[in-house]
This record gives sequence, structure tokens and C-alpha cells, in this order.
Amino acid sequence: MRRLLEQPLIPFVATVAVLVAGFTLTACECRADEGAAPAIARPGEFVVSLTRLVPLVAFRSTKVDTSLPNDAAPTTSFLVGSDPTVTNVYDVPRLGFDFVLPRRFTLGLEVAGIASLSGSPSLGDPPKVSLFGIAPHVGYLAVLNRYVAAWLRAGAAYYETSSEGVNGAGGATVSYSWTWRQLDATVEGHMLFTPLPHVGVTVGVYGELPLHGSFEEERSVGPGVTANASSLELGVVAGILTYL
Repeated sequence: MRRLLEQPLIPFVATVAVLVAGFTLTACECRADEGAAPAIARPGEFVVSLTRLVPLVAFRSTKVDTSLPNDAAPTTSFLVGSDPTVTNVYDVPRLGFDFVLPRRFTLGLEVAGIASLSGSPSLGDPPKVSLFGIAPHVGYLAVLNRYVAAWLRAGAAYYETSSEGVNGAGGATVSYSWTWRQLDATVEGHMLFTPLPHVGVTVGVYGELPLHGSFEEERSVGPGVTANASSLELGVVAGILTYL
């Protein structure tokens, strides 16, 4: 369960500082270990990953540019763990497929998705939620030694999140449905540990920087909403991967 911290930036900055130090050490020593490259760095291999399997901490800021009432209130928060609302596409586990190119460059794609299987919700039921994300990227594997590397990646991502529910505040029953769409620029840096052949564990940081977003909502009472929207997130995650 995520919770708001009293001093939100201190643990986040400390975690990022440790990871940045690891990336710097990797960059400084990777040339000295050219001959000790792990198997994952070999051209022609495929990497199957879940780099955001375990969300650790995140800073998130969202906003919708409208003065009309809606169900996507602006928020700025520092959070720990997974989002219990299941509407945050950034910390949903995403399945990645990457191909290792010559000189340890990588080219890949990640996909994420989740959907409620229930029918239309009634008053008192949890909202029906669906989300989808696709994120192509390029990367580079900087090798420290046979068991440790840094995986730096950058790319773009498209997300679409929808929710449908019924509110009963103030004695009035109001049904609603909304859709959030966003195009992001993405940057990531993961420390990769390979203690066993063909198996790796990752710990890394990511940034989701909004380029364009929109929010649309329809309500059974009152006007609908169509507005520009954006969500920015910086986070720390852990994951696993295998290479073939």
C-alpha cells in the first residue's frame, strides 16, 4: 500500500544518489572489463524482462486543465509501493522484449495492460478499470564485470487508461466514465545483476516526461469534460529478466 511521507524528497534523493553512483562507477570501469562481458552483452541475444515488477518509491504529479468537476483531481505526492487504485499505468508490471545489437546497444519494446472483468458497476461497487501501454526504446549495456552491468534506455511511450463507476455523494447517484491518453518521453537506468546464467535481477530509476495528454469524461448529471492533461512520474523499481 502506498502512503504519503512527511519528508518526501529525502528517501527518493538518497536512493537516486546511490544508483547514480553505481552508474558512474560502471561507466568508469567498463572499458577495463571488455574481456569479461557477461553473456547478455553478446550480439544476437534476446532479453525478456519485467523491469517494473516491484515498484519501490515514486514521485508523481498529475493535472487536468479544466475548472469543471471531474474524477481526476490534480495530485502531487511521494509514494511507496504499488498504487491500490490500479489506475497508475506507470507501476503496472510491463513485459519487455529486447534484442542485443553490436557494441552492446539494445532495441526493444515493452507492453503493459490490465482490465476489470466485471460488468458495468453499480453504486457501492469498485470502479471498472482498463489500461494499456506500449513503450519502444533503445538502450546500451555498460559492463562493470561478468556479473554486473548498467542498462541505460530511452524512448517513447503511449498510455491509455479508462475508468467507469458510480458515485453517490450527497445522496445523488451519478454515473461516470473517463479516459486518459498520454504520450511520454521515457528515460531509464537499471543496475543489472546476473548471479546465475540466463537470469538477472534489476534495480533502477525511471522518468516519464509528458509530451501530450488528454482527458475526457462523461457524467450522467452535468456537462462532460474534454481537457488537456498531463502526468509526470519519477520512480525507483526492481525487476527480473532472462536472456536467450
